[in-house]
Amino acid sequence: MEHEQKFSRIAIVLGLIILGSLSRLIPHWPNFTALGAIALFGGASFKPKYLSGLITLGVLFITDYLFFGFYPSMWTTYLAFLMISTFGTLIKKDSVTSVFTHSLGASLLFFLVTNFASWLSIPSYPKNVSGLLLAYAQGLPFALNFTLGTLFFSSILFGMYKLSTKRLQLAA
Repeated sequence: MEHEQKFSRIAIVLGLIILGSLSRLIPHWPNFTALGAIALFGGASFKPKYLSGLITLGVLFITDYLFFGFYPSMWTTYLAFLMISTFGTLIKKDSVTSVFTHSLGASLLFFLVTNFASWLSIPSYPKNVSGLLLAYAQGLPFALNFTLGTLFFSSILFGMYKLSTKRLQLAA
């Protein structure tokens, strides 16, 4: 019975991640996808924890390869999502406050890492404090969408997980 519960829990987690991954393929505002939520949810849900990072990177790589293409500084985007996945291990899945604050923290982390990398890699940004601040200022509209997407999809992923496991009476 315990083996069946573990399998059911894993199937729910993977199903929700696949469902969330589809958000990259439907029309959406720039950066309003479930990727941040997937990284957080995976970090909170997978044992062993490294699976979260592998699955998050897998979703990114497959969708980038098939639909979006690659760009020179994308390694920093992948790094930011790995960091978010690790950050997700701190979430208490049954706490709305924990999911909310970690979603905000993940969004801030993504914003800081990716815009710092943009500042480093884009020659038109002056390599001084004002250039760095300009890079962050120009990233604000994308940060808002990423934050809203992460909050929205985190509530869906964590909420659906809670409802599914409760309905099936599975141990989390």
